[in-house]
Amino acid sequence: MDTKELIAQAKARYNHQQSRIALQSKYSAELTVTYGGGLWEVKPDLIAFVSALSDDEVVLRDSYDNPIKVNRKEILELLKTKYNTVMLEWYNEHQSLAKLR
Repeated sequence: MDTKELIAQAKARYNHQQSRIALQSKYSAELTVTYGGGLWEVKPDLIAFVSALSDDEVVLRDSYDNPIKVNRKEILELLKTKYNTVMLEWYNEHQSLAKLR
């Protein structure tokens, strides 16, 4: 390989990595929900925690550490729907990016 090919490959890898970072930032920001006056980051551990609870109404700390009383079934459905929707979009865009590489 000559120097120009090496430089072109290095630039392509850098651009690919920057695109992945941009995707992560974009979709991480979308993984939030508002409910009952609170704001939550949608993460698998929050979904698992809410799923493990059995009461109809529970008090959860939101992203700002405020205790918020919520309907467990409603927020669980909201969290799962948001997570699945955003992750599927992220996956599809990631697959498109991988094909370009």
